[in-house]
Amino acid sequence: MVTRHIALMTAMLAAFAVFALGACGKTEPAKTGEQRAADKTANDKAVRDNAVWGNQVKALDKAKAVQGTVDAQAEDARKKIEDSSK
Repeated sequence: MVTRHIALMTAMLAAFAVFALGACGKTEPAKTGEQRAADKTANDKAVRDNAVWGNQVKALDKAKAVQGTVDAQAEDARKKIEDSSK
């Protein structure tokens, strides 16, 4: 029983040491807004140039653009209806 207790304590101490030493690693400095925007732009371009997913992403972009156009036209139609009913 004592041997199990010692083994458990040793394992816990070893795990604590691993986590403590892992926390001492070098951290990257926080990115600025410009750096994050540049990374996002580069990632977006890489996805669109991807042979596997590029076409699907481009089609999704076109669908979003069409949705924006439809929404704008619907809003214009609503405004015209409201104006004509006054």
